[in-house]
Amino acid sequence: YIKAGGGVYSSVQSASSGTIYSGLSYMSIGQNYGGIGLNPYTIWRSYVFFNTSTIPENMAITDVTLSLYKSSDMSVVDFDVVVQNGQPTYPHDPLVSTDYNKNYYSGNGGSFNTNTFSDGYNNISLSNYSWIKTDDWTKLCLRSSRDISAIQPTGFEYIYVNTADGATGIPKLTIEYKNQSKIKNVGDTNISGYLLMQIDYYDTGEEPAEWILDTIVINETTPRTINISEQLALDLIFNGQVNTNDLENGDGTYRVYAAFRDSNGDVLICDDETALEAWYEFEVST
Repeated sequence: YIKAGGGVYSSVQSASSGTIYSGLSYMSIGQNYGGIGLNPYTIWRSYVFFNTSTIPENMAITDVTLSLYKSSDMSVVDFDVVVQNGQPTYPHDPLVSTDYNKNYYSGNGGSFNTNTFSDGYNNISLSNYSWIKTDDWTKLCLRSSRDISAIQPTGFEYIYVNTADGATGIPKLTIEYKNQSKIKNVGDTNISGYLLMQIDYYDTGEEPAEWILDTIVINETTPRTINISEQLALDLIFNGQVNTNDLENGDGTYRVYAAFRDSNGDVLICDDETALEAWYEFEVST
């Protein structure tokens, strides 16, 4: 976290830099008025860092929760702990003193009020999923709502939460997402082919039971190219093309089958000898 103090509140709140505190078992969020003295006003702003680069790029985030573990509550005046964003530049990793500057952060990505600050984890539901960086670290700023609104403190209004250097209760970022279907070219040459997507029905009336074609969704006659390191998002092609009313076989077990094929209709083979095809089973019950 970064702390700034001084004799004039407006100067502390708008300061361009502060003092970095790291390697501690806690971090501070909020502000304080300590009474008569040379530097009676203090503001603490904290920062959390999460490596989110392992999340697939082509995914749909459905829920994000930031969990902060209570260390102690020093607030006489309650306030909201607000998550703000300054990415990609701010805050720096590691922190620099100028990361304190309030002008680098904006928005309200989620909050909780200190009147509900309880032992253990306290959760903040994040509303802006674009702040989650799937190709890098996600870096967030934690500030008091009264600091953001520049409301001058008259006493204690700050809390402590545990950090990654603490023995228990490190900050957590829980991300729920759906990993969307895609073809990704991880090789060293561009690939071309024809996309096939269809719905198959599992016919149990035959012996043995077998998959039979129900509905053709996509059957391309013009090839498309997937360049090196690029990907083809299949959900963007498939979504909205078919619903259960279009299925010919009624209730039962189905699968979405997708394949990338050559001009003869044969499924392309990868360098590891696997076929460029996949399927997903689902049930229909009306």
